[in-house]
Amino acid sequence: KPLAEPDLSALPAETRAVLVAARKDFDAARANMVGLYLAEAYAQLGAMYARYGLLEAARGALENAQAVAPEDGRFPYLLGVFALQSGKLPLARDQLKQALALDDNYLPIRYRLTTLLIELGDLPGARRSIEPTAKARPELAPAAAMLGEISLREKRYADAERWFAQALKADPKATVLHARRAEALAAQGNAAA
Repeated sequence: KPLAEPDLSALPAETRAVLVAARKDFDAARANMVGLYLAEAYAQLGAMYARYGLLEAARGALENAQAVAPEDGRFPYLLGVFALQSGKLPLARDQLKQALALDDNYLPIRYRLTTLLIELGDLPGARRSIEPTAKARPELAPAAAMLGEISLREKRYADAERWFAQALKADPKATVLHARRAEALAAQGNAAA
């Protein structure tokens, strides 16, 4: 779809000049690009718009990138990040789930989706999102720490302690993990009493 020209009037003259030149270059090259090349050009233009705070223009460029290359997980991931930044959490969840379905190896997608699902209170969904990674890759402290957090919120204290211990094996200097593990251990004692 046509990409609207953003309002640059509030930006400094130097910034306006950079953005006008970038858009002119994009418009000139667009006619000769197809497929992934065109999608990446839209994404680069979107990144430039985002860098200067033109978030609606950036979102439009990324939507075009996604339309051109719907099998590429990068674009729904970036749209999910924009939705998160805009506070549109259900839209962010949907975009991140789509991104994960397209690229389940890119850990930032999985981490963001899991964090969002925890925030939304969907602990079973968060567990389904991160558990395979934590089990397959015990050297990844963030995956194990997320499972520890999920388990703690589910009041599964022994599981929480185990996951925090696994995270600490990967990152023994993470003081927050020591505190969360101690919290899980204390909760086990309180639950037994």
